[in-house]
Amino acid sequence: MKRFWSESPFVFVPVLVILAAHLCVDVDSEPVFNNDETRHVMTGVFFHDAIGDTPFRNPKQYAVGYYLQYPALGLMVWPPFFYMVEGGWMCLAGTSFLAARMLIGIFAAIACAYFYRLVRRDKDRLTSAISLLLLGFSPLFFRFSRQVMLEIPCLAILLASVFHFERYLGETRRRDAWLACLFAALAALTRFDGICLLPYFIIRLLMTGNLALLKRWPVLGGILTAGILTGPYYLFTMREYGSTIAKAAREAPTAGGTASFGIHNLVYYPSCIPEQIGWFAAVAAIIGLFCSLRRESRRAAGPAFGLLLATYLFFTPIAELDSRHTIYWLPGLVILAVNGCKTVAGLVRRPRLALPLTLLVAVGSIGTSVREPSIYVFGYEEAAEYVVEHNRETRVCLMDGFLNGGFIYQLRRHDPERRLWTLRGDKLFYTVLSEPDAGYKDHAREEEEVLSLIHRYDPELIIVEEPQLYFDLPGAKLLRETLHDHPERFQLEKTIPIRTNHFRFANARLEIWRNKIRNPDRSEFLEIEMLSIGRNLGAGLKK
Repeated sequence: MKRFWSESPFVFVPVLVILAAHLCVDVDSEPVFNNDETRHVMTGVFFHDAIGDTPFRNPKQYAVGYYLQYPALGLMVWPPFFYMVEGGWMCLAGTSFLAARMLIGIFAAIACAYFYRLVRRDKDRLTSAISLLLLGFSPLFFRFSRQVMLEIPCLAILLASVFHFERYLGETRRRDAWLACLFAALAALTRFDGICLLPYFIIRLLMTGNLALLKRWPVLGGILTAGILTGPYYLFTMREYGSTIAKAAREAPTAGGTASFGIHNLVYYPSCIPEQIGWFAAVAAIIGLFCSLRRESRRAAGPAFGLLLATYLFFTPIAELDSRHTIYWLPGLVILAVNGCKTVAGLVRRPRLALPLTLLVAVGSIGTSVREPSIYVFGYEEAAEYVVEHNRETRVCLMDGFLNGGFIYQLRRHDPERRLWTLRGDKLFYTVLSEPDAGYKDHAREEEEVLSLIHRYDPELIIVEEPQLYFDLPGAKLLRETLHDHPERFQLEKTIPIRTNHFRFANARLEIWRNKIRNPDRSEFLEIEMLSIGRNLGAGLKK
């Protein structure tokens, strides 16, 4: 306890500085980032509702029915651990977007605390605290600390696993072996990226010559426990969704993207390092990398080398290239940057210069991070409020747009009785697998087919983004043409400008159309095709 209180200011003060910077530069917004953010928030709401509904008798049927009512969930696309935590958190803090962002902030603080403990094993308290500032203000970490994405939660759990693993290597305490395996399992259940801990463990055991530890009972028991925790979910996911995951790993979903094991892959992630940690830190990390190759420096830099190698080897072969995927090597890069500052101070024979140099590098990262504008988007909540108030004759509305998840999330928030169902245009009239280049299929090719589907399910209000955002989809174009070509059927009732600083949404709006002709024999059963799992999902619309 005494050590905790002596160390705590060196953790809390940097974390508070990072938090203050976020409060100064962040802006309010609705969920938007990469479109995935809407799914991460809405899936937390799903678990929040499931906790209240306790669907123990048939959880699969409950999940299918919930998805068809609110088709903006990340189930199976991403593992469930974060969403379970998020759902529990929302039971306490509410289902607002702010509550979800606060949870990300908590995970960021956990990541900082474990990173400090990892660095502190080799460095003094002040150096560890400045290293923590460098991590917290690295552009990639700072950016994702304010997005409801899975990178920061997974990084926090991964760092916890790495810390306990490294301490077990040094002190062989049984508790650390169990905790390292437990956190490894939770990382793998937060994001599939968590599997990169497996190459990390192997690399570090080889580097330290400790392969014999694999024969010890705490390690074997920890591995067995991790397998029991992750195995059932991974087997289920591979059976239901495995072909889609394998395709994403082999082929980039965007036009002109690379393929797995492409030549371009070899240099892509190293070329992203300056934008991930800032140029000052990148230069210091390069110096630290070469200087840490010396025999007397290798042991202390072992975790950094392990993180760099494991992350590079795990993500480089995968077709989908994205700088955020390698957020897990940031702690290793920061450790090397700190070592680089120490080396430069030694070269000029001013050892005390190491701390000011490290602080200068951190200030450089701060300047880069706080200047990056926060993206904001508004309009979807207003549209959802309007629909909840004016969609009274039926239980169904229809939404077609890139940010459909944002609208669906807001509809659920403003409809606490869960009266309304949302049909998605990209499920009813056409289907897109992630992106059009990954998979696209039309279900309606003529206006009469569009009219027939609308008449079948009888949505009272139809919401569309105008113009189409990100993609030019034939099915979405046909829907908009149908709305305009049939004034006897559809009336433009309200237009809501999308307020944003994101160039993709500039001058866009949400149009709310009223379907004027009711169908007394509307379908009470909804069925949609799911390209991702290769089969249809269906459920009754009656509650």
